[in-house]
Amino acid sequence: MKASRPPVLYRLLLRALSPLLFVQLVRHALGDGGWRYFRERLGMATADMSTTKTPVDIHTHRDPAGKATETLWIHAASVGEVITAAPLVEALMDRLPDWRVLISTNTPTGAATVAGRFDGRVEHAYLPIDFPGACRRFLKRVSPTRALVVETEIWPWLYALAHERGIPISIINARLSPKTRPRAGSWIARGYQRALAGVGILARSDADAERFRHLGAEPERVTVVGNLKFAGMPIAFATNNAPSPVPRPYVLAASTHKGEELAITRAWLTQLDEKTSGTNGDASITASNPLLVFVPRYPERGSEIQHALATLGVKAGRRSLDPGIQSDERVHIADTLGELPLWYRHAAASFVGGSLMKRGGQNMIEPLVAGSPTVVGPITYNFDDIMALLEAENAITVAADATAVAGFLAAGRGQREAHPAHASQQAGFARVRRHIGEVLPRYLEILLTDD
Repeated sequence: MKASRPPVLYRLLLRALSPLLFVQLVRHALGDGGWRYFRERLGMATADMSTTKTPVDIHTHRDPAGKATETLWIHAASVGEVITAAPLVEALMDRLPDWRVLISTNTPTGAATVAGRFDGRVEHAYLPIDFPGACRRFLKRVSPTRALVVETEIWPWLYALAHERGIPISIINARLSPKTRPRAGSWIARGYQRALAGVGILARSDADAERFRHLGAEPERVTVVGNLKFAGMPIAFATNNAPSPVPRPYVLAASTHKGEELAITRAWLTQLDEKTSGTNGDASITASNPLLVFVPRYPERGSEIQHALATLGVKAGRRSLDPGIQSDERVHIADTLGELPLWYRHAAASFVGGSLMKRGGQNMIEPLVAGSPTVVGPITYNFDDIMALLEAENAITVAADATAVAGFLAAGRGQREAHPAHASQQAGFARVRRHIGEVLPRYLEILLTDD
């Protein structure tokens, strides 16, 4: 099947940018990516690509006994996408026990999440940069039977060459920002239309489905299934019974982005007693107030946040350096990977970041599942569908700004049950759960019956 090549302008732009992309690739490889990251982003094989305990020859697709295998390839850009896809991947592995499963990511943190979440039961590879040679090498090496792409990753060369090899692609939990509306007839619009030809779109909402149709997806291939982020979360978060990560009551600002930490800290200081605001204060007084904990969206920002808070006169500890809490510590930075469920489980109240800045919000279901009173800022366009449900059922609070966020976090004085929003939010969320409980079965029905 001949591929519909990307527009000429895209190909020329890619060539023009290739030196910059190569420099970025080297920089990330010298950081936390390593030699494997460098080679695989160029589509080349590495000896340690497979993490499966039962190795499969990636060229012949046969296991050690010589049995031919089918390959399911799931692409999940980074940590959030891996977590979103995990319940569906587990369910598909149960129903397709003879299939080889490979998950690709763009980032080393995504790779670490795959390793931790699946414990050697799947293979991992880095997705190649969208150069035709790199994509050809990757597809020849992996030779997937079917491809599932999580959320928003649309790569013209990769899609075209997969189409050429007869590999069906479905975008699962498909979502698009309202801003993704290229001018009709432009080379960008033509590029999207060509890339999406023949691609199945399993959208999380009616609004996302309409955006994909406008982008060029074939209407008959677009189906609204629901938000896959809902699948599996009641188990992943509600059953985390580990003890609190810190000995003091705390409130949580999770998945925060640059700018949110400073704004919330300034507002938080005004919520404390007059005798502690504006100064590090007496240790016994400080310890009587709940600790403010930040879990940044990107843990590597820990040092940056610590230095920014120092400009406010706030001495903040970093969990990656010292998990202990000092008696005079008022703010703590949990810059570690994989502990967010535990932080939510014991938080007296939680703010979900990316919602005070133009980031569109992060997953606000997680703290609600953990039973934590939850507040978000006004910018949550990434989650329009679930926010509509949550607000309709009074299951979440929307704050206009950082001052309102800090007021919400302080309302329970470090005691979850004393928070004025706790009971009403949990009652509302119980009603919301009834709406979202069938998302995973719908995905399985479509994917397992799709020709």
